[in-house]
Parts: sequence; C-alpha cells; structure tokens
Amino acid sequence: MFCFRMSYLAVLQAVAQHCCLSYVSVIRQTVEDGTNLYGVELQLPQHAAQGPSGTTLFFWAPPGLPASSAYETASLQALVHLQATFGFIIADYSIHGLLLYMNLARHLFPIANRGIHLARLVIATSSDAGAPCPLLLAVAQQLIDQVGSVPDGMVF
Repeated sequence: MFCFRMSYLAVLQAVAQHCCLSYVSVIRQTVEDGTNLYGVELQLPQHAAQGPSGTTLFFWAPPGLPASSAYETASLQALVHLQATFGFIIADYSIHGLLLYMNLARHLFPIANRGIHLARLVIATSSDAGAPCPLLLAVAQQLIDQVGSVPDGMVF
C-alpha cells in the first residue's frame, strides 16, 4: 500500500488556469534577521477584483517552515480565498468515500440490529404454538419499513 499526497500548489495552478488568473507565483522574501518567508502571490481578474485593474494578493506561510511545506501552506491559504471568491469546490475523493461509508453504516446498523432482534424473537416464540406474537409482527414490520427507507443510491 502507498500514500499519495495531493499538492495544494498543483491544485492552485489548475484553479488559477480555470479561474483565468493572470498571475500566480511562489515567492520568497528574506527579512532583516535573515529569516526566509515563503508565500504565494496571485492577481485576480478584473471581474473578481475590487479595483479596476485587478488586485494582487499575497499569502504567507508562518516563518520557520521548510520551503516545500511553506509553499504548500501558502497555497492552501490562497485556495481557501479563491474558493470564497469564485465559489468552486475541490473534490477530495478520500473524504467522499468516507462520507459514503458513514452514511451507509448509519442506515445499515439499525437494520442489522432489528434483524438480530427479530431473529431472537423468532427463536423465543418458535416453541409457542398458535398465532404469531404481536411483538414479533411489529419488529418484522419495522425491519421491512427500515429496509424500504434506505436511499436508492445504496445498493446491497
């Protein structure tokens, strides 16, 4: 198994192209004490900027980070700002899978519990002869209703 790490800088480049940003660049500034600051500079197009000629924005990473981590941090800040400005969504397929499993589990665990409860009632009432137990019928109907309420997108 391996882990694939998504680069915010690569995503920023793709978003910049899609949003028609005229300028995106990584930057480094050395301050008086010799510390390097790393960031991202971008220019918004006129239709998304406040001023008539576009707006240049700077996103800085906290000092002390290695360059690669700092550029990633600044790129994430820029992406968050661009999401608020342009209203796009970055789909993270890992989180979508987790949400699907969580939603599926939320529907399946109660059904499984009702099935177990129904099986126990069947075993308990199997020795009794005669009409079925009203509780057994009620739990069976609840199970049928619950299975029927599972969203269509969840196929078993």
